Amino acid sequence: YVPGQGPDFAVGDKIVLRSFGGALGLPMPGAKVLFKVNRPAGTDGNYTDELMDQIQVVPNPYLISHQGQRSPYDAKIYFTKIPSECKIEIYTINGELVRTIDHKDATGNLQQQASLEIWDLLNLNGQRVQSQAFVAVITAPNGAQTVRNFSVVVGGFRIIQE
Repeated sequence: YVPGQGPDFAVGDKIVLRSFGGALGLPMPGAKVLFKVNRPAGTDGNYTDELMDQIQVVPNPYLISHQGQRSPYDAKIYFTKIPSECKIEIYTINGELVRTIDHKDATGNLQQQASLEIWDLLNLNGQRVQSQAFVAVITAPNGAQTVRNFSVVVGGFRIIQE
């Protein structure tokens, strides 16, 4: 099954899962597992405030020396659980527009809520942003909006927990 291609699962469909052991939390052979397939929230284009409130900006704060960053040019901030089609406007706390991202799900499946967008920390002029707080305004096609605050910290340090 590939989302957006072919028929989707429907209420009453039966799916058979096979397991080969109890490792990693998988059920033991012969165990019965019950799944319920619901229509994903927001697939009708009505994004509610509750759905918009699930959107996250990660990592927050973003440290330029983040362990997930492989090189100085590999900076990424993720907007998660966004509508499959939306507009992301990133502002400084002074209200200056830093970047606008028009998101449209790359898979072409507009029937999902759990989409993802990546920001490369570049502003409208293609320059890397500096240490500061940001505000992201995410707007769905039906006009539903949410505001997320996040920050970027530039520096040559890394916090290592012992």
